[in-house]
Amino acid sequence: MKRILLAASILTLGAFATACGNSSSGPSAPSSAQAAPPPAAASPVAASPQPAAAGLTPTVAIATAGKLGTILTDGHGATLYIFGKDTANHSNCTGDCAADWIPFTTNGGAPAAGPGTKATMLATITRTDGSTQLTYNAHPLYYYSDDKKSPGSVEGQGSNEYGGLWYTVTPGGTPDSAKK
Repeated sequence: MKRILLAASILTLGAFATACGNSSSGPSAPSSAQAAPPPAAASPVAASPQPAAAGLTPTVAIATAGKLGTILTDGHGATLYIFGKDTANHSNCTGDCAADWIPFTTNGGAPAAGPGTKATMLATITRTDGSTQLTYNAHPLYYYSDDKKSPGSVEGQGSNEYGGLWYTVTPGGTPDSAKK
């Protein structure tokens, strides 16, 4: 009996040491005895803007951005831009361009017009890669990858990249060519 107790104690001690020891592979999952930490609060803007999850409503809203005044944003306050090289309801930003200027896309959720925006100006187009991109007043909408990932960043305003100028958008659906 003593051998069984000794073996059980050694196994328990080994399991405890393993659970408490350092691991080079990173943190381990919590055991049933530990409560899982609460999920981290979502930042207002993802580190890299992503399409709305299937069925969720992508929203176009407005915000005030310093000298630019009132501009279009997504529902989390991330600035939206238009590309001067695009034509009505057609994106000319693909490949490397779309990696820097991320299309505001949806995975099936119908777009919504937030307060201060015009629902009649909001629509979607199908991009050459098959994704669905939001438009406002027939302008495809984009995020800028170099914006700080917080509401109000307008680092892309007036940028001249990929053969055209990039601007924030007024609630009236026109490019805002004011200086940031």
